[in-house]
Amino acid sequence: MPNRVVIRLFVLCSIVFLITSLLSVNNLTSPFDQTIIQWSETISTPFLMQLMSFVTFIGSGEFIFLMMLCLLGFFLYKKNWYQSIFIVWLTVSGVFLNFILKLLFQRERPGEISYIEVFGYSLEIASYSFPSGHTMRTVLMFLLLIYLTSLYVNKATMRITLYTLYTLVIVAVFF
Repeated sequence: MPNRVVIRLFVLCSIVFLITSLLSVNNLTSPFDQTIIQWSETISTPFLMQLMSFVTFIGSGEFIFLMMLCLLGFFLYKKNWYQSIFIVWLTVSGVFLNFILKLLFQRERPGEISYIEVFGYSLEIASYSFPSGHTMRTVLMFLLLIYLTSLYVNKATMRITLYTLYTLVIVAVFF
C-alpha cells in the first residue's frame, strides 16, 4: 500500500476516533446508541445472534491473546525478529494505550458491571466503557492481519478476499 494511502487512512481513523471521543465525553452518544439498539432489535434473528456471538468471541481477550501468541511463535520459529518484535510491541502498546485512554475518559459502564472476565475468571477491577477494549483489540489484531497479508500473500485474489474478510470482522465488531 502506498504511504499516502496509509496516511489518509490514519488521518480518517483519527478523525472518527476524535469525534467519537468528544461525543462520548459529553454524553452525546445516547441517541445514537439507542437508535442502533432499536434497529438491531428489529433485524434480530437466531442466525444473526449466533454470528454476533462468534464475532464477540473473535474479539475476546483470550482469542486475541492466543492468536498473537501463535503469530509470535510462527515468526520466532522463522527467525523473523522484526515481525516478532512488532507483534509484541503492538500487543503491549495497544493494551497500554487502551488503559490510558480509559483513565482519561473515565466513561462509566452501563448497568452494574464492575468486573473484567479473563479466561473464565472474574476480576474485580474498576473498568470504564470507553474506548472499548474489545473493539480496540479486534481492530488492532485484524489491522495486523491486513498488514501481514500485504507483505506475505502474493496472489491478488487471495489478498483482496482476506482484506474483505478482515474488514468485515472489524466493521462487525462495532455492532
